[in-house]
Amino acid sequence: MGSTGRVVLAVLAALQPVCARTGSNTFRFNSSTSNHGASLSKHHHWGPERIKYLVDMQQACPMVRSFGADAKSGFDCTRTVLGGGPRKVEGKLGLMFMLADSLPFAPLWNELINNANKNHFRAAVHFSDPNPTTSNIKFTYDRVPHAPSKWCDVLPVVINLFKTMLKDKAVTGGVFVTQTHIPLKTLVHMRQTLLSNDRSIYVPSTTNDSAKFYAVETFSYTRREDMETLVEDYSGGGFDKMFSNPILKETLWWEMCPGEGYPFHALLKYQDLNPHIELSRIPLRVYWSDDGLEAGEFEFPKQKRLAHPLIFTHMHGTTFRKLRESCSLFVRKATPQSTVDGQPIMQVLARELLGRQRASMPGHETISSRPERVRNT
Repeated sequence: MGSTGRVVLAVLAALQPVCARTGSNTFRFNSSTSNHGASLSKHHHWGPERIKYLVDMQQACPMVRSFGADAKSGFDCTRTVLGGGPRKVEGKLGLMFMLADSLPFAPLWNELINNANKNHFRAAVHFSDPNPTTSNIKFTYDRVPHAPSKWCDVLPVVINLFKTMLKDKAVTGGVFVTQTHIPLKTLVHMRQTLLSNDRSIYVPSTTNDSAKFYAVETFSYTRREDMETLVEDYSGGGFDKMFSNPILKETLWWEMCPGEGYPFHALLKYQDLNPHIELSRIPLRVYWSDDGLEAGEFEFPKQKRLAHPLIFTHMHGTTFRKLRESCSLFVRKATPQSTVDGQPIMQVLARELLGRQRASMPGHETISSRPERVRNT
């Protein structure tokens, strides 16, 4: 073995105690073996020891985790579990829509939400356009106060969505949905999957996954307790204070979109040695390349910018089936014009998801003519 190989093994040996294996595809953060835990600040600020501890943890975990595959789909479903055990499934799952000026998949969402148990779900919608088109939305939702946003800067929207969801004490946690999300599972399955574990779930970066998994996305699942923490921290200037720290900025931030990493790091700051966080592709599956897809480049147009996820235009049937069988609840990007083996994707999804959801919902009725119902909050 060459000198480089010996150095890599030595680094892995030194860092491995930070993460402990809990399964073939899962790792749990082991705080008892950290060299930095004893000197962590209890005042929730970014001192040198806190930063070194966090950097060590984040650099170690991706090195020792395995890249497992779903049993059926074969797609990657690595789960890096930093902490947070199972919990009883109760309360509502919040569906937090982040839209531009309309809801492109409105017919599908109208059916899914209106045929779901009203005690199990709550919807909230934020439009980036102050004067959106809402006439095609036929389910009850909370209109979220408008917050300014732009590409790569949606944190104010995220906070407003959290504030709106927290007004309903029955909401246990919430998942983000953009206008290019397509659901891969029924709402019943989503609620069971997300609310059954006492932790928030962030999607790791897929652009530089082996080196910087801390570049997490804002498109995630957030449990209620963490919504409360993030709203309080952000309102107290936590984001500005964190990003102004030169050590943290140099070592932990994905420079292009700092707001996308803020929720993950802010929660670690407060949770100390008892994190309730998972990094996995359960909330969302995104592609920047055709790696692992059935038909590859035939399924989407070539991207002009690497920073933008692929947009499926002509999805291969086998790819669709693998996505449906994967661990992920959503995939993006797609549009109402996207197809699966030549059939409109919305038609295919309605046939598969609504058939399953209606089977568990007695007294189904057609709701396409129901009027829009908005809660002004």
